[in-house]
Amino acid sequence: MKNLFLVRHAKAEIMKEYDSDFSRPLIKKGLKDAKKMAEKIKERFKGNALFISSPANRAFETAHIFAGKLNYPTVKILLKDTIYYDPAPEQLLELLKEIDDAYDTIILFGHNPYLSQFASFLIKDFEFDIPKSGVVAFGFDKKSWKEIEQQSAILKFAEYPEKSSKDVNSFEQSLIIKISEAISDALKDINPDAASNVLKSIAKHSAKLACNFTGSLKKVIGE
Repeated sequence: MKNLFLVRHAKAEIMKEYDSDFSRPLIKKGLKDAKKMAEKIKERFKGNALFISSPANRAFETAHIFAGKLNYPTVKILLKDTIYYDPAPEQLLELLKEIDDAYDTIILFGHNPYLSQFASFLIKDFEFDIPKSGVVAFGFDKKSWKEIEQQSAILKFAEYPEKSSKDVNSFEQSLIIKISEAISDALKDINPDAASNVLKSIAKHSAKLACNFTGSLKKVIGE
């Protein structure tokens, strides 16, 4: 099993305060949120890992914060220009395929919309917009990074600093729909009559799966 964590950089200074987008540093809230998120995923961070970051200051600074909390040597953070310069999902996939299989986990620090687009590339119908300091984790039932392909991921969890019940409920309803559609489509290929006969059951079990997934999100915000 290979694991991929996509981490969007924390909140940074606005562009007008700096000469270039590349040099923008994190603000106090960004620093706080990055530390909070690193602590939140600490127990889920296992295996031989490699940190890969965009060279932009705000992403690299976020990677440093995570490295400190996760006991990862900052000198081993790998910088890749590809992550910053308008990468297509296929380019990020090729980046993964180049990684040594000695690493079980990759934590990739980057920017939107590219990280969210890459997430959508890895798992079908993923429409979750990764917020600043947000972390989305995927698993791949593969032994080699070279075997990773489009829509071959399994969504393990999604975490972000500030959540409202509205955010979580909306995400849950979206999940119910997507799960129901996926199961129905699979049954139609096998037995169209069975698909129509078990629609209620599909909806019920899809709702349960979505509820279990988003339950952890609601616990984080105490709702």
